[in-house]
Amino acid sequence: RKPKPVNTPVEAPANPRTNKPATTDPKAGHLVLIVEGNVLALRITHAVAKPSPWSGPVKGLESDFQCVILGKENRELRRVPIDLSPFETDPKKVNRPVVVKGCQVKSPNIGVLLNVPRIPQAVRYELRHGKKVIGRATAERLAALLRGPR
Repeated sequence: RKPKPVNTPVEAPANPRTNKPATTDPKAGHLVLIVEGNVLALRITHAVAKPSPWSGPVKGLESDFQCVILGKENRELRRVPIDLSPFETDPKKVNRPVVVKGCQVKSPNIGVLLNVPRIPQAVRYELRHGKKVIGRATAERLAALLRGPR
């Protein structure tokens, strides 16, 4: 028997008696995802597992940009808002240069750290702008990123 790789998400059966979102096990810790791209296309370029429990989304943050964690049969397990307010999010300005106004810089090139819960039932992570999917990664892809070099 081959030993199971460390940091590989394990598929756990959903509870068929309830329709509640998946709960996060504090012992599972959380993931820090590095998300890069622009308002038209984002991708998860790296992931780091952290032993500490997920502290939840930023209090009061409302955003059209979300990381949606999906389980089997596209069941939504968790939705985490992504704060892209420091970046240029107008799709018409994707190929334009960085704008500097005083001490404020607006770049169409996005690079953020996103804390998400580590949910064993997760099959896919989708990055969305409204209802439109602008990026995705499978649980297998995230497992490979977790095993990769830092």
